[in-house]
Amino acid sequence: MTNYEAFIVLCNKFTRYLSETYQLKSTSTMGQVIRILRHRHPLIKYHFEALDSYADLRNVLVHETYNKHVLAQPSDHVIEHFQWIYESVLTPITLKDLMHKDVISLDAAMTFADVLDHIKSYTFTHYPIFEKNQFLGVLSDNGITHALAQKKFNEIKGLYSTQLKYILDYDEHKNDYISVSLKTSIFELFETMQHQKNDIETILITKKDHIEGASSILGLIVSKSLTKMIETYIIGPQ
Repeated sequence: MTNYEAFIVLCNKFTRYLSETYQLKSTSTMGQVIRILRHRHPLIKYHFEALDSYADLRNVLVHETYNKHVLAQPSDHVIEHFQWIYESVLTPITLKDLMHKDVISLDAAMTFADVLDHIKSYTFTHYPIFEKNQFLGVLSDNGITHALAQKKFNEIKGLYSTQLKYILDYDEHKNDYISVSLKTSIFELFETMQHQKNDIETILITKKDHIEGASSILGLIVSKSLTKMIETYIIGPQ
């Protein structure tokens, strides 16, 4: 199959799938489809300029010939990039596929020494903190560092017996979290993040879309990992 043939097949599959999924007119062109969905699908929104140029290229390839010869062949890069977009739209990655599943929630009555033991044993850096079933926030390495930094050397020993509900006050990012459903796609998360006023440090993955005690948190994603995920699943190959 030539690049021309592969490109036309991709255009047709991409347009047909989106038209059927979003219940658009079966006669909609690729250009019409991406314009309609530009503000409804984060991946199409992010790659709109490329997709718009692909729609224009399709029109040229289909309608413009010289002596019955195709005027141009799409490059390998165009085929690979378009194929990646199509497959990403077809089978979106969910947070279930990406999250850290071994989440350790800690009781607010536990001490600073306890959380240091957990860090030593599990190397985790983010811990949801609960007082009974009430969620207080996320204790991260930010809070631990600040707690140590703000104590004089002779006060550090006393810090070890301090309860986590007080250590949490040292964490600048304790409230910089969102909770989202397990079924949320990486595209939906990306769109949600775009509308947050503050930088998000932790994404808590829950059974529903809110927190109902420690057992409702099924996984988490930290901002450092999210940056890599966005590069992989939203920006895609360059």
